Amino acid sequence: MALHIVPTNTPNTDDQVKNTDYAPAAPCASGVTDTLRSNGPVQVATMINNRHPIESRILNWDKTQYAMQMETRRRVHGLADPIKREMDLHMVQLSEGVSTINSNRIHSDMLLGKDWRVDWEDIYADDVTASPYKLSNDFHSVMENRLGL
Repeated sequence: MALHIVPTNTPNTDDQVKNTDYAPAAPCASGVTDTLRSNGPVQVATMINNRHPIESRILNWDKTQYAMQMETRRRVHGLADPIKREMDLHMVQLSEGVSTINSNRIHSDMLLGKDWRVDWEDIYADDVTASPYKLSNDFHSVMENRLGL
């Protein structure tokens, strides 16, 4: 495992589209401007493949930083430290959704090394940015879940 500070600029092959067929044109509707036909049909491949090179680096920034942190811990403290941190992080993420009040994920931020910064998710937390283990924070939903109702 290399100690990368910045993610590599390799595009994700899952995002590549080999098909160069044109996207289906919109059906004509009277009174509505048909932008696909006035500007020409746009290929699906050009919409997906033409991305800025720095986009993949930004999307993989946190994963690369976390991997570097775990590799450094493994080299300094041995294999037990990263394994323990992964187990702690998994337990914390499972228990964050059980709280009856809005959880601010401070425990997982501390384990991930992000407790010193303020992210978008810290201010505007919603169902999209919440962890997959997180349950509804509504008091009634939590109690119904606990009582099996």
